[in-house]
Amino acid sequence: MRRYIIPQMLVAALVMALSWLQCSVRAATASRPGGICEIFVLPRGYACDERQVQTDDGFLLGVQRVSTKAQSGTTSRKPVFLYHGMLSGGESWLLNERDNSLPLVLADAGYDVWIGNTRTTDFSYGHTTASRGDQEFWDWSTDDLVAHDLPIMLQLVYAGTNQTAHFVGFSQGTQVAVGGFVEGHVLPYVDRVVLLAPVVRVDTIKSAMGIAAGLFLVDQMMLLARIWEFNAHLQSGEKLLNTICGYPNAHCYDDYISTFTGANCCLNETRRGYYEEYETQSTATKNLAHFAQQYRTNSFAKYDYGWWNNLFRYHSLSPPEYDLRRIPAMPMLLVYGGTDGLADADDVQLFLKSITFSPQELFLPDYGHLDLLVGTRSNVDIYPTVLDFLAKPDA
Repeated sequence: MRRYIIPQMLVAALVMALSWLQCSVRAATASRPGGICEIFVLPRGYACDERQVQTDDGFLLGVQRVSTKAQSGTTSRKPVFLYHGMLSGGESWLLNERDNSLPLVLADAGYDVWIGNTRTTDFSYGHTTASRGDQEFWDWSTDDLVAHDLPIMLQLVYAGTNQTAHFVGFSQGTQVAVGGFVEGHVLPYVDRVVLLAPVVRVDTIKSAMGIAAGLFLVDQMMLLARIWEFNAHLQSGEKLLNTICGYPNAHCYDDYISTFTGANCCLNETRRGYYEEYETQSTATKNLAHFAQQYRTNSFAKYDYGWWNNLFRYHSLSPPEYDLRRIPAMPMLLVYGGTDGLADADDVQLFLKSITFSPQELFLPDYGHLDLLVGTRSNVDIYPTVLDFLAKPDA
């Protein structure tokens, strides 16, 4: 048994028991025609069911459970929870061909796969009282995903399996997980951790969108203009992208993928039309603003509401930082690329220097941000290492 778990065993047992009761009351199997199961999983011959779980602030999250048909309904396999990045949902793991989609690769390896969807993504279920046109629906940032979304989804997995889960996150999903490790919200439910394109520190990002939002306060302009929802496909999003370019005829919208992520080496351009049927999805402008604040302040801190409101929320003039030194030693694998404009290699090194243990690393010099999610060679360059890491026995 791992030494880092021993001091937490009694507390974890109590928390898990309470969580099971909470999840059993607030979670339900959902019938969703046109959902992730129906579109991406069932046609490929896998078992899949849709779940819905409610956060304590009223959002109805979609979670999918995927397995091979031969293993459907069993609970002996280790669960793996996948959490997506910004501007996408759980479907982003399934946009490639069958042998190059991580949930299906994991299911073929015998894992019990669970896919999480953030609160306002297309394959979640909205809110108990607010609609998509309400400011309240978009009043959230990374802090809310740390405090509400990720914990309740991992509690759902534990309630359904009676096991801790391996965690695999991509992009913002990695930052949410790291925030949860710092706060302690998710530690009782997580075993091994894989961070793909880890966007934890964003001090030196190369993304044009990130730099512009950070330096030119584009995020604040949108909030002042009462634009609560951001989507590159909306008219407001297209105007924002072209404004960021700084050149009237540049039309950043035509290449918004590179605008957000930087260059990618290994995408299948013939599938771009298919990708764009589902990506990008909306996020909260406040969520973008939170990333921009982190870039401007060179810190992984909570959302800055201004010194007066910070006093009431945090009892300090400035927002507190997520103290990465509080993350306990755990089995962790970091996978990152040398040309990533968001999970910049220098920022990954800042993260590594900020924690108190040494994770396993897989560095791919030619890979960009999206190559780590929908790259054409993921099943050769990435997934074998991930499977080997997840299969290791506990020390």
